[in-house]
Amino acid sequence: MTGVFSFAIQMNHWDYIAPKWLDIMWKTEPSIATRVISDYSDPLMAQLRDGHIDMAILYRPIHQPNIHIEQLMDDKLILVATEPRTLEMGRVDGYVFVDWGDEFRAQHNLAFPKAYIPKISFGVATSALNHILKNGGSGYFIEGSVKNMLEDKTLFVVENSPTFHRPTYLGYPSAAPESKLHRAAIRALRKIIH
Repeated sequence: MTGVFSFAIQMNHWDYIAPKWLDIMWKTEPSIATRVISDYSDPLMAQLRDGHIDMAILYRPIHQPNIHIEQLMDDKLILVATEPRTLEMGRVDGYVFVDWGDEFRAQHNLAFPKAYIPKISFGVATSALNHILKNGGSGYFIEGSVKNMLEDKTLFVVENSPTFHRPTYLGYPSAAPESKLHRAAIRALRKIIH
């Protein structure tokens, strides 16, 4: 191994970014050891600031000297269900609240002002998705993460439901683009995103 690269991913992006990114890095940079971790944005931002990781996907970046922050993508959150249905208001059996953060909670509260406290909520989208796939129900998920399940009719978009947007950011040391390894890691990430 000629080097090590540490890539951190906000938890809700792990499943559909990490495996693809690793595949590309293994093929394009076979002599580089990769370390991929997942956590929430605040701890990842602290690790990036302190130099413990090389690059991070974040929801809530905090601008710091010597850290470059750029918007990576704009996640579209859609309401999906295990059965075809239209939007219902009030208490909905099987609805699982996925906590996508402060901005999502505010948007959700505006769209559903009379919503009841959900019977179950999750901080990690994968756990919420596994729950509704096993037990039936509905919840908001990143469109790209459920695309295959929509295509094979495992999940259905809830008709007439509002969509929400969640910006996602990429952070890395400002001097990173000078590094061949950082350029390769960013290229691999952009290939997945686009």
